[in-house]
Amino acid sequence: MAVEQPQPLPSRPALPHQFRARSASALARDKRIKPAVPLVPGLLYRGRFTLLVAPAKMGKTTVVWHTISGLAKGQPVFGYQVPPCRILVLALEEALGDTKERVLEQGLHKHANVFILDAVDAPGFRPFDVLEANVEVLQPEVIVVDTLSSYAAGQVTDENNSMAWMTILPEISKLAHRRDIALLVLHHAQKSGGGARGSTQIVAVPDNLAFLSQPKGQPDNVRCLSWKGRQSRTGSAFIAYDIETTQYTTVDQSATSTAEGSEMAGRRVSATEPATERVLRLIQARTHPNGPRYRELRSGAKMKAERVDAALKSLVDRGKVRKSRDGRATRYGTA
Repeated sequence: MAVEQPQPLPSRPALPHQFRARSASALARDKRIKPAVPLVPGLLYRGRFTLLVAPAKMGKTTVVWHTISGLAKGQPVFGYQVPPCRILVLALEEALGDTKERVLEQGLHKHANVFILDAVDAPGFRPFDVLEANVEVLQPEVIVVDTLSSYAAGQVTDENNSMAWMTILPEISKLAHRRDIALLVLHHAQKSGGGARGSTQIVAVPDNLAFLSQPKGQPDNVRCLSWKGRQSRTGSAFIAYDIETTQYTTVDQSATSTAEGSEMAGRRVSATEPATERVLRLIQARTHPNGPRYRELRSGAKMKAERVDAALKSLVDRGKVRKSRDGRATRYGTA
């Protein structure tokens, strides 16, 4: 009687290289693997995912467009010099007309390194497929998603369900890691407490967390930007919005912790307003005893009329400049 021979086990295919364990020394020698490089410390790091959390109408989109503007132009952001970058913005929350207004306001239409994607719900495609296809074509160095809820709409019906986020968040995080992209995703805060809305999975996946809030006892245009995470550790900064230049400047926190400090913050913010400074300098360099005419200020300031008007109103309201009539013309002189 013949003995049945055991069947050979099927051969197992070789594992791809990236799924094989490597030694610690091999990892240390691999120059293709890079440490996180800060673009804007506390907020943006190459190859890392940062989640920015803020209550509704706190100004997180405005803060981010200030950041985008600096990165596109290679100009300082919150006091940090940044290199010019290619940026992909998923502007999913605002009306496209509002996004256009921000682009024009920041002068980004003059730069060819900012790209706007206002929808990811293409029929037959997942949002990540749309994102990845655009990344493949545009090769951005920075991606901004405004907001996480809008990106996940149609995929997540309950923000508190952690399983719903188990695919969405890791895949965009891995995209940032794999392609060395600085990824910034905006998310809404809880109505109370200031933490991120929804499941704890939302804050578990990002490499870094940033928070935008209104500090107590500060002027309405001041925000506190704080951060913590693997790269950013823990820190904070006060930033103040200048309505004339549509830019943010940093404010010394040590001088803004009391009511008297708040007044100092208001004066300091005013002192850093480029539009106001420029107009005041032109007025101080007067050749006429009552100061220059309005049209001379317009010509010398080389700014849009609305910015000159806003600067003059601010200076007059604060008692730094007085205006007088000279026939049909208006002159502005130092008070």
